[in-house]
Amino acid sequence: MCPSLCAVALFGAAARAEDAGNPLECRPEKVIEVAGETVWRHKGQEALFFRNGLAIAAAGAPSAYHPEDKGLDALANAGKPGAWLRVATVGGKPDGKPLVQGPKDPAPGFYVSVTALQDESRQRKDPRRYVNSDQVEYVALPPELLEAGSKSGVKLGDLAAILNVVNGKLAFGVVADQSENGVIGAGSIALARTLGIPAEPRTGGAKANVAYLVFPKSGNGKPRKATTVQKHGERLLGEFGGLPLFTACATKAR
Repeated sequence: MCPSLCAVALFGAAARAEDAGNPLECRPEKVIEVAGETVWRHKGQEALFFRNGLAIAAAGAPSAYHPEDKGLDALANAGKPGAWLRVATVGGKPDGKPLVQGPKDPAPGFYVSVTALQDESRQRKDPRRYVNSDQVEYVALPPELLEAGSKSGVKLGDLAAILNVVNGKLAFGVVADQSENGVIGAGSIALARTLGIPAEPRTGGAKANVAYLVFPKSGNGKPRKATTVQKHGERLLGEFGGLPLFTACATKAR
């Protein structure tokens, strides 16, 4: 773990010692239940946390989906003709014809795979418009946490800290997509690698022991550089109470 993060985590925990008693004591308050899992807040704070597994989301990777089902992920997970979910289409509607990458694109012959968070300065047919699962640490949250008016207050582009409870590896990521109904605990290929979890979309992931700490109102609604996500993520974690408090809350969320 990087020295700067350690310093931030310890400072955040110490700063709360005077007014919060034991800085390692997590005081969870239930926010919402999604797919049988409870999403919590630490008393007095906006940040949300929950604990579950990690389903690998390939969306946004240029080689995620292929017309012949030889992409990183199964084509069925992108939708189907007339109801495409994770590929760009002519006209931008689910029943449109899927867009295929050309010879100058990152993965010629593959579909253009999309994420909900997008760089709107690029055209819809440009694979670079979307958040690349193979390169960017991101999480995908269920619609119950992203819908307008939700109790969560979370929006696309907000930041999150993600902890592998088993090996102690920590990552920072951006909320870049919406997961399927009934799925809470999903993230990118790059996120899985950072956490030391098998990262293959078709066979990888973890069934349990991954903790998520999401910071509402921390984003700008746009994709951000990894260095920016790391820097701001460390600051937000420190303000929350540091890694010790996050670990304590991860234990409470079991």
